[in-house]
Amino acid sequence: RPGCPAAAVLAAAASLLAAAPALAAPVPVSVTVLSVACTQDDECDAAGVEALGESWPDFYAKIFINGVETVTARADDDQKSVTPLGWTASAVVDNAVTPQVPIGIQIWDHDSTSGDDLLDASPQADKNNFDIVLNLATATWSGDTATTCVTGDGVDTDDTDYYPVTVCFAISTLSASGDADLDGLRQGPAGQPAV
Repeated sequence: RPGCPAAAVLAAAASLLAAAPALAAPVPVSVTVLSVACTQDDECDAAGVEALGESWPDFYAKIFINGVETVTARADDDQKSVTPLGWTASAVVDNAVTPQVPIGIQIWDHDSTSGDDLLDASPQADKNNFDIVLNLATATWSGDTATTCVTGDGVDTDDTDYYPVTVCFAISTLSASGDADLDGLRQGPAGQPAV
């Protein structure tokens, strides 16, 4: 028909759709601390993080996803290493707004007679916090490590105490719990079991 060519209307609609901004997609992100272990006995038992006469640390974690802090329950007291249950933080992140999600893990020792102590979970000198950035498009991360375990370097050049620990963790972008198929096993980025 004159004045209303269908092809022109369809072309204009296709052009508008192509220029539309990316639709928001909420992505569940979960971070689970799987294990924590002291790497130097002389920095963990009756010296260093624990005072003379005290035993091994009383571990707990603070997990940060996109700036939001989750404090875990405390593991059993006086442990050189722990494989805690339930040390998971979760968030739902809009990948159109935040395609790169900052994640941080701090490992702490609870003290009932003095202030709690921050242990060293970073391989970077003069830094205790373990920090990575999660790419939601690829479900990979970069920063302090590209693997699922990291060890603090214990390097102290600024007169701050650094007590190194090894931390192993899992990250899932499939569900807020990390267990998308409810089989009791955490899934990694592509649905494989998290390590």
